[in-house]
This record gives sequence, C-alpha cells and structure tokens, in this order.
Amino acid sequence: MLAFGLACTPAAWAQSATDPMTWMNFLVGHWTCTSVAGGKMTSYTTDWELVPGGRWMRGTNRSGTSASEDLETYDLATKQWRTVDLEPDGSMSVLVSSRGASAQRIATQSVYPDDSQRVAFEKQSNDEYKLTFDFLIKGKHALWEDHCRR
Repeated sequence: MLAFGLACTPAAWAQSATDPMTWMNFLVGHWTCTSVAGGKMTSYTTDWELVPGGRWMRGTNRSGTSASEDLETYDLATKQWRTVDLEPDGSMSVLVSSRGASAQRIATQSVYPDDSQRVAFEKQSNDEYKLTFDFLIKGKHALWEDHCRR
C-alpha cells in the first residue's frame, strides 16, 4: 500500500524518481514487530505516519508501557537518509546513511552521540520490513534483528 495514492499518478512517479522519500510511504500504518536479541524474542508495535508540513516520517514504537519514536527523512541536498531515535529515558541517537543509499536497503551509522551503532532497514515487501541492529551496549557487542509485518 502506498499512502494517499502517490504511486498512481505520473507526477508521483516523477517525484519519486527525484525524491526517494516518497518511496517510503508504504510504511504508513500499523505494524507488529518481533525482535530477536541474544536468543530472546520480544514483540512490539510501530505506527508510522507522515509528519504534517515536512519531509519526515514518524514511527511510534510501543512495548508494554514503554514508547519510543523514530524519525526518518531523506536529505535531497546530501542524498543521505537520516534517522533520529528518541528513547523513553531521554537519550537519543542520530544515524546517517552513505550518499545515494537505496531506499530498498538503508544502512545507517550513528553520528551522535558516538559512532558505535549501525542499523540497516530492508524492505521485504509492502507488508514486511526488517531491521538489523549492530552496536555496543556498555562496551559489549550486541546484534539483533527485528521483523515487522502489517
């Protein structure tokens, strides 16, 4: 599903050719995700929406009573994907892709507060995507995968 019928018009096709952000509109809606880390599985939900008046998408992640936010955009000037993760404890991280990264698979690396985190987004279909996290927690390497489905 592409939100608001963006893929249905010639103008939308032309815009998506120059603006990869429109390609991400398939994310809009409710997703159920499972996360596997260290052999342990947890689940959460994510609700993606377009941020009014701007070029951002917002994902609100909920697990139990905890909630976090992910903000995603494509910087047309630098041709880079940018992600801002806002955590419930007040911490945050900023991740940036290499220049010209495909919207099909977006590999990002943190630039704030340090460069120890890597996250890869991979679209599997219009109803499924995968996130792979590779980072350090208290000096120890951590790797986990999340699978999200509509």
